[in-house]
Amino acid sequence: MGISLRDFSRKITELFARSGLDEPRVETRFFLREMTGLELEEQLARADLPLAEEMEADLWLKAKRRAAREPLAYIAGKAWFYGRSFLVKANLLVPRPDSEVLVEAALEEIEEMVPDASAAVKAQVPEVQEPKNQGAAQELTDMILREVPTTPDNKPLSILDSCCGTGCLGLSLLAELRDMDIAAGLHLVDLDDLALQTAKENAARLDLLDKVSLEKSDLWPARIDADASAGTRLGVRAEPVCSPESDCKYDIILCNPPYIPGRDIFALMPEVAMWESKIALDGGPDGLDFYRRLADGCKDYLAGSGVMILELGAGQAEQVI
Repeated sequence: MGISLRDFSRKITELFARSGLDEPRVETRFFLREMTGLELEEQLARADLPLAEEMEADLWLKAKRRAAREPLAYIAGKAWFYGRSFLVKANLLVPRPDSEVLVEAALEEIEEMVPDASAAVKAQVPEVQEPKNQGAAQELTDMILREVPTTPDNKPLSILDSCCGTGCLGLSLLAELRDMDIAAGLHLVDLDDLALQTAKENAARLDLLDKVSLEKSDLWPARIDADASAGTRLGVRAEPVCSPESDCKYDIILCNPPYIPGRDIFALMPEVAMWESKIALDGGPDGLDFYRRLADGCKDYLAGSGVMILELGAGQAEQVI
């Protein structure tokens, strides 16, 4: 007979404690929930049941990966963000609850942009938990750069998610707007092929692919009239997104850019420093390189009533503003 779930949980907790993970008991509960689908109550109810040998071997291998500080999202292949499950692949930036405030901020701005959106927005915005302290470099604040808001003339909202990664920011916002019956389209931009492919898969999982286009480009969508060869489009639209006819202006621009000073990356928690993409983390010597580029380019991409919502690192707000 195989080991009981109770004894196996203790074995994993001891492994996690030896590896230096904070709160190894809590880590074990989260690990087993993600790997088996069993919530804590179910884990307790089935504590005396034996594990099949194949399951025990598979879980132990995955537990050793977590003990090596590999992010749980990479091992599980998914992470939860704004109430939805997103595919996550190795080396991509893991969606974090801290970033959910950007979606909430966007919904609040849309309340001012779209007629009769107020009640729908208030019904949709969930209670966002306070971020956990993951070190000063990981503490977040959000900033809104905007012009005077106006209401669009019955046109679908146009949204850009730059440095999109898994697409969790833009797709979460788009899914919320769909649930509120607010018409919108989303353009996802990233330099990483794996990020774009993962974002496309997430769009399909959320049944949003018909409202999404994807582009391999550096921060901003390529202007087709300026350089017909620039950018690689992976979306489902036949027409270029930034054609002369479309003028490529966005009502909402979301961006979680690299903002960690290069010298500080290796001081971050091991799950970040050892595993996540350095390209997605490194914001240059002072962490502000991408904010300078965003400030320079946003005037060309924001609609007249457009709003840009950014994620910032701790202590960066004054410098960026």
